[in-house]
Amino acid sequence: MADTESITSLEGKLIIGIDLGTTKSAVSVWDEKEGRVKIILNSAGKDFTPSLVAWDRPNSQWIVGERAKEFFKHRPGDVVYSIKRFIGRLFTDPEVIKNFGKMTYNLVSGGGNNQLEDIYVDFGEESTSPPRQSAPQISAHVLRSLRQDVANALSLPLESVKYAVITVPAYFNVLQRRATIQAGQEAGLEVVDILNEPTAAALSYNAVLTPKEKRILVYDLGGGTFDISLIEAQCDKDGYMFYTHMVDGNTHLGGDDIDASLVDWLKREINARYGEA
Repeated sequence: MADTESITSLEGKLIIGIDLGTTKSAVSVWDEKEGRVKIILNSAGKDFTPSLVAWDRPNSQWIVGERAKEFFKHRPGDVVYSIKRFIGRLFTDPEVIKNFGKMTYNLVSGGGNNQLEDIYVDFGEESTSPPRQSAPQISAHVLRSLRQDVANALSLPLESVKYAVITVPAYFNVLQRRATIQAGQEAGLEVVDILNEPTAAALSYNAVLTPKEKRILVYDLGGGTFDISLIEAQCDKDGYMFYTHMVDGNTHLGGDDIDASLVDWLKREINARYGEA
């Protein structure tokens, strides 16, 4: 968290809030006129951006969001999704081993020399292939797109959209948080704080916050996980105070996993009725 001196120096500056999700991401700003947080619409006019990053070989450029979906139909190996499941983890992590074989893109080891960049996406050895991209670098493409959306929506030069608060799951460890900060830096952002997602959820429903101490259960069904957090919350003249007492959940019970289970079930049903293809 930013120290007191840093917070003072940020007064009056534009600070964007980013939800960097496993399957979808969003960005918001404080609307002074309306006195509330406002979600920024992307170039497609939507309030969220799919966390998909595609390598457009014919044009040698990166594509993010809705347009990346089109590439998945033709070159699934060139489209990266759910990278949040790998950010800040070692290639030998049991959670990584459990997941990487299910992906349509190719994950490779970084050799264990850098804990923040030990997982890379390999796009092959064709002349049109980009260099290997680490998990933070892939996430940076999404963050860069969100940053550009803010600049476009507010008619600001990109360099003036500089400061950001990024949310992460409460269970993220130090390496995962540091890797998220690195992704922000790769996108040209100065990450002034990392905020736990349950805390962000409690803040968005600040009507429940009073000077009286409260304990709140926050359920978070995301693209990658289904989590629950027990938060102690209080509000006084100096602001909000949050304490996370407990975090639990299933890191393989998110939207991605539900989709995969439905596909597996449909495959079994079709095979049972019509025989295997």
